[in-house]
Amino acid sequence: MAIERAGKQSMIMVLDVLRKYSDSEHKLTQQDITDRIKKDHNVKLEPKAVKRNVLSLLEAGYDIDYTETLRMRKGQEQAIMTDFYIHREFK
Repeated sequence: MAIERAGKQSMIMVLDVLRKYSDSEHKLTQQDITDRIKKDHNVKLEPKAVKRNVLSLLEAGYDIDYTETLRMRKGQEQAIMTDFYIHREFK
């Protein structure tokens, strides 16, 4: 079976992975999330798309934590987001 490319549903897949596999004790990197999406949904998602989707989820009000670090790339500082996890929803 061929691996599909992510489309508009990529945000839902990122949210699904965060809900299933992350919490404050189990943080995920961008690569962890893309690997899990590939395994669970047979879809290839670029790591930079994870950041874009997480930012959209945060804007929509989801309680997602992450670590932001700075790195130098081509003479410029860039913010890297990693160690993502979603706060559990209790009912």
